[in-house]
Amino acid sequence: MSYLIGAGILDKDQVDASYDGSPSYFVAAAGKAAQQGFASSEPYTYEHQVSSWDRPVVYQLVADTGFDTYKSTLAVRTGDLAKDSACLKRLVPVLQRSTADYLAAPDAANTLIVDSVAKYDTGWSYDADNARFAVRAMLDQGIVGTGPGLGGFDMARVAHILDLTRPIFAAGKVQPAADLTPDRLATNEFIDPAITLSK
Repeated sequence: MSYLIGAGILDKDQVDASYDGSPSYFVAAAGKAAQQGFASSEPYTYEHQVSSWDRPVVYQLVADTGFDTYKSTLAVRTGDLAKDSACLKRLVPVLQRSTADYLAAPDAANTLIVDSVAKYDTGWSYDADNARFAVRAMLDQGIVGTGPGLGGFDMARVAHILDLTRPIFAAGKVQPAADLTPDRLATNEFIDPAITLSK
């Protein structure tokens, strides 16, 4: 949000940070207010599960505004990297293969996810149709994709995000290390380039 305001895409007075995951504000505003969410979930949910809306929504990826981050990356403390390297060399390709396998044949995992959501009963609603929608959306919109191997980093993209976030952190009185570079922040060292995404 700080990027969207700082880039002049949104004015500060347009932003309401009270969103709690409920569709109530969006529905009450008759869809005139934009709301954050996941392109792999909320469009389906609003059209099929929110009876007070019950129609398609128009949406845009935040990445399309220039803020193309990497979501939910595997992170290791810099000081632990050497110690954990042997593990990461084995673990990362397993994660790559499991991601590729899931996207190629998601039904078994989706059943487990849907059952788990029901059993944990946290107020979040997720059904098999939503799970199928999520996989298709991730593939069709390039939300998950193959760089130098599935899950690899594009260092130019990492550099761009560093450039965008430095002034945001500085405005919040947090100063990233001056010598922080893309190759110190991310690595493809453990990626198996042979593991790719097949649609």
